[in-house]
Amino acid sequence: MGCLKVCAPVGFPAVERARVLRLALAVAPDLELDVAECGAPLSHADGEFDLLMHFGAPPASGAWFSRVIRRVPVGLVAAKEYLDRVGRPERLAALSTHPLFLWSVGGLEPRSVPLAGGGWQAVDPWMSTPNAELVRAAARAGAGVALVPLAGQPFHGSDEGLERLLVGEVEGEVQLRMLATNRRARNPRIDRVLSNIEAMGWA
Repeated sequence: MGCLKVCAPVGFPAVERARVLRLALAVAPDLELDVAECGAPLSHADGEFDLLMHFGAPPASGAWFSRVIRRVPVGLVAAKEYLDRVGRPERLAALSTHPLFLWSVGGLEPRSVPLAGGGWQAVDPWMSTPNAELVRAAARAGAGVALVPLAGQPFHGSDEGLERLLVGEVEGEVQLRMLATNRRARNPRIDRVLSNIEAMGWA
């Protein structure tokens, strides 16, 4: 049995890890899947991994094979308990009066929130992290307002108890990609996985 070494973003949701397993088992049942979490997956592009899952654009240079496997919407949420206690921000400027927790990955501007009409609004976050689950946990705990990957689509499960904020004003999207070097993409085992991504309904 061969081994397929995969680098996934830190805080990668369990539902998506299960989809990786499902994909690998469907197209390459003879493979052992070794999945590690990395804070900056692209920093390992020349390392030991066969496949890297990352957010945002692929490296600007190099011999890469990269494919979009998910377009992930992002927006602001907060716990109903928090909003009942401190009030709901009704305008973008009101974010400055709330503790702000940002999901910070490739495709999102640092210390900013995406605007639905395009562009970015600079903010002063209390915390920024690439760990989406940590940001979501802060929101669920009633700690403040959080920019997160949105539920209601396969990337995440339920966000029960969380409410969307500034809908139509603060909204964006990031790309989740799978990347391999051209050398590794020519490996028959890896090629089987890459060539079946769309067939498995990822894109």
